Formats: sequence, structure tokens, C-alpha cells
Amino acid sequence: NEYWYTQDGLNTYETRRKRCEQVIDICNKYDLEVWKTFTNKKSSSKEEHKIAKEVPKITIKRKHEYDILFFNPFYHELPDYDTACLIEYLLDHNFKAGHITKDSDSESKEKLLSKLAKSTFKILAIKIIDAYLEATLEIVNKIINSNHEFKIIFWGSGCRTEGQRKNLPLEPIDGVIFQGYESTFKELLLQGDQILSGKPIQGIYFHKAPYIPRKPVENISAYPFPRYKKFKLKNKLSLKLSKGCPYRCTFCSSYYEEGAYRVRSPQIVFQEIFYHYKQNNISHYLFQDCTIGGNPSHLDELGNLLIKENFPITWEARNIVVSRQTDLPFQKMAHAGCKRVTFGFVSGSDRVLQLMGKPFDVDSLKKFLKDAKQVGIQTSINLMVGFPGEDEIDLKKTAHFLKENRKFIDNIDQLRPCCIQPGCDLEMYPEKYNIILPHHDHWRDWHNGSFNNYSHRLKKMKEMAILLSEFGIIQDIELYVKK
Repeated sequence: NEYWYTQDGLNTYETRRKRCEQVIDICNKYDLEVWKTFTNKKSSSKEEHKIAKEVPKITIKRKHEYDILFFNPFYHELPDYDTACLIEYLLDHNFKAGHITKDSDSESKEKLLSKLAKSTFKILAIKIIDAYLEATLEIVNKIINSNHEFKIIFWGSGCRTEGQRKNLPLEPIDGVIFQGYESTFKELLLQGDQILSGKPIQGIYFHKAPYIPRKPVENISAYPFPRYKKFKLKNKLSLKLSKGCPYRCTFCSSYYEEGAYRVRSPQIVFQEIFYHYKQNNISHYLFQDCTIGGNPSHLDELGNLLIKENFPITWEARNIVVSRQTDLPFQKMAHAGCKRVTFGFVSGSDRVLQLMGKPFDVDSLKKFLKDAKQVGIQTSINLMVGFPGEDEIDLKKTAHFLKENRKFIDNIDQLRPCCIQPGCDLEMYPEKYNIILPHHDHWRDWHNGSFNNYSHRLKKMKEMAILLSEFGIIQDIELYVKK
């Protein structure tokens, strides 16, 4: 595998490639011919040098500007981290990969489609996200009905389960990818002009055809990190230490979406931070992991590297409390620049935590919040109201916990009614949790045949928001009370 690297993170694929290019430059300078290279940089012979001096350089325009264009119908200053990693991976394998989105929130759909029409590409990859599904499909239908020669691929978390795919217009779509993105897209593009000519590809779902799953890559450290060379960066950037989640919360589907929990080499993550700090002057980083503490030894090692280099950077992350975990290095995290940790989703009732499948109890949650605050790390929590089986006593226990520990809680990152993620245990086994899933919008409108329905959950969320406002934990109560 060409992506091997040394443990100190100094000898990586990117480093070796740049050194090869430097050697080729020297060879070209002294008219030394190199017959075979492993980079995009080409060697030239003495005769080629002579011709280059005599004949004007002519640029031949490719038929397609891109091999693949990743399309996001909603405005984001940067592609999300997973999309950016995927684009970097394909660029690293000599494919022309690009990204197109709105230039601003106010840009019309017509202007976005006009920009798309001006680009030339073989494959249009449209990311499907449940939160934006209706508006995305409105634009997708216009693309499908246009006279196009390119292939259309759906990908992302919004098309992962059979139930989700039933809501998508699959017949006019050329394929769906929802796992093993890097290796699946690479194999797809390697087909060249025979793309999707009928040969089955692992990891691509075809409408009314057998699906061949693709096993997630274990060594995610082998993937290059995104450099965002064609994007205007601001002073903060997302990144990940890991993929997947080591835990199985009953309301969450992250494990099934991203595969088993895998951790990147701390040296590679440090190299990513080093690159963006030096090249792009980025001083604040947002770790997008499901939990930053899934592998405490890797987190500890990353902390050592950051402390040793003494970068003037700050960062924040999410974490899942674990009762048996006593070695999360909060002190070292603070010295390494950590300013905030968000814990979630939580409850003040041990019984509800067990129903959620959480790997901790209320006492452990209190200890983590206290330990983080004592070393100067700000703490946030996520709260979910109306979980199946939660009753008034459980809600009162949660309110009591928040009141008693408000000095260890800086703010609420999310407060929302319990919704069902596609593919989670609540959706797969509703009878186990005594809930009923209606035919339409069951993610929101599920109920227990009695009091626990969407209206009840909204009411309890508003009541919780009022209490949190009285405790001084929530400042903007209007966000919760008006809706």
C-alpha cells in the first residue's frame, strides 16, 4: 500500500510524493531522462526540452472539466469534512474531482442550476441528507428532467436504509452509494468510459438489483486529509480523530452509517493541524467525532504532540461519558488547547440512560462535567425530551440534576424532542420499546398509543426550556417557546 507512514508522522505518502517531484525537477534541469514516475509530474528528455523551446505550448481542453462533481444544493462555505476528505482522496488518485454549491443563502435555485449547466463532468454526486430531503429532491427532479449525458449518483446518510431509499426517485438514478465512499467512488471512476456499464461494483446499490456490500477500510490513517486549496478558509476548521462510534445508543444510527469505530494515527491528525496552521493560519478546530474519548490513549498522544509544539490554537469536541473510563486526560486536553467539550445526549435519570443504551450513569456524568470544569474547559450538554419509556418522574430527576449541577454546565448545545434516526434500534425494533411508527414522518410523529406523541414531547421540551432559563443555563428561551 502506497500510504504507509512512519510512527512519527514525518514520512508520509504526501512527503514522499513531493520529494519525488523535487528529484524530477532536478533531473529536468540537467536534461536527465526519467523513464517512469509515480506522480503527476512528468520527466522530459533532452529532445523534449529542445522542442519545448522551439514550439509554443498548446493547451488541449479535456472533454470533461471534471470526472466527478460533488453537488450540494445548499449554501455552505466549505464542504463537510467527509466530503472534503473524499474529494482529496480522489484528487490524490489523479481524478478530476470538484465541488459546487450556492454562493450565498440568498442565491436562487435557478442560478445554482445555471452554474451546474456550465460545468462539464462525467458523474454528478448528490449528497442526500434527511434534514434537507424535500428541497434537495425538488432540485434533483429538475436535473433528472433536463437533457443530460452525465451519470447521477446519490450518496450519504440519507439513502442508507431501505426505508429512506423508498422516498427517493431511484429509477432514473444510476446508482446509490452509502458505505465505503472512498474505495467505492475510486472503483467507479476507474471504469473510465464504461462507467456503470452493467458490471456490479461493491458498495453501489442499483434499483431492483442485488446489492454487494463493501467492508469499511480499517486503516483510515492511509487517507489524505483535505487541504481545501480551492476554498477560501476562515479562522476555524473541522476535522476528525476517528470514524464511527464505539457505542450503540438506541436512538442513534452512527455506528451503522460509518461502520465500526476506527481511529486515525495521532501523528496524522497532528500533521493535519500543523499544515492548516502553517499554510492557512487556522487557529481554531472543531472535532466532528461522535466521541473524542473513544480511544483515550490516542487522544493522550495527540495532546502530547500539541503541547510539545506549543501551537497557539484552540479546539472543541464532543464526548460520550463512559462509567468505566477514568483516564480521560482533561488536564492534558486543556493544556493542548481544548476550550469546550459537549456531552450528549444525556438525562438525569439512570433508568432513561439505560433505555437509551448509554454506557454511563448519572454519577459518572456529574464527575465528567466537574473534572472538565475544574481544568478550565467549558462544558455543554445535549438534552432529549420524551424518550420512549420516560415518565414525569424521570423528567423531574433530570430537572433536579441540572439544577444541582448548573455550576458545572455552561450551556445547552441541543434541546429537542426525541426523534427517530433511520436505521436505529427504535426504528428497527419498535415493539421492543412499545412505540408505534405511523406510515408518514414516523421519525417525528411516532407515539406510544397513549400520551407520548409529538405534541406531548414539544410541550415537555418547552417546560424544560423554561426551567433551564430559571437555572441560568439557557439565555434565549424564545427559540424553544415560540416553536
